[in-house]
Amino acid sequence: MGILASLVGGALLAACYIGLVMLGHLYSPFLANVSQESMLAVIAQQTFGKYAVPFIAVTLAISCLATATILAALFADFVKEDICKNKISRPQAILFTILTSFSLSLLGFETICNWLGYILEWIYPFLMAFSVYQLARKFKTNPNAVRA
Repeated sequence: MGILASLVGGALLAACYIGLVMLGHLYSPFLANVSQESMLAVIAQQTFGKYAVPFIAVTLAISCLATATILAALFADFVKEDICKNKISRPQAILFTILTSFSLSLLGFETICNWLGYILEWIYPFLMAFSVYQLARKFKTNPNAVRA
């Protein structure tokens, strides 16, 4: 069941990314002089018209807030349990998370994207190799570990 759920989730995520790439390709003439953080709004306006822009804005705001809320809670738990070994309270970890997020947000979207681009360009290949290594190691020690 876990593998099937992973495959379904991966397929849905791949479909979303393929859709975003296709939209970028189809609307690239409209995106030539648009800042990175405004591209999705321009695509929405070109696709659905000017009357749908408020609806798209509310949808994007809610989805971003929901994602930020969950990620902040998960990161706060990580800070509390794994980094600080339960020496701080959850509200303190959440406060640290929010202050860190706010401070980083002041850098601006383009600066954050540039930094992440450089960092992830180096980290992703190592993470993929490490994941394959861990899966192979787990499968080698326990051949029944992966069942469909």
